[in-house]
Amino acid sequence: MVICAPDVKQITFDNTCEFMIMACDGIWDCLDNQACIDKVRDKIINNRYKRLSEIIEELYDSILAKTKEEVGNDNMTCMIIKFKQNYKNK
Repeated sequence: MVICAPDVKQITFDNTCEFMIMACDGIWDCLDNQACIDKVRDKIINNRYKRLSEIIEELYDSILAKTKEEVGNDNMTCMIIKFKQNYKNK
């Protein structure tokens, strides 16, 4: 059975918003919200990657199951939306 019950939260964006992660349950089954945020933020802040797609690729690699019995065998879809920062205020 497939049930559509997304987590929905309404917020007002301001210059403190860094990025948004949109992903399917294949990601959230393996990582909680904060763990995913921490992984992505670390990569962005430390400029380890030139493209957000490289961050997503490493995220997939870190949670992909090695055997069929492990969590991480579900489909994985992820999108990172990085917001332009107003660095004058920092």
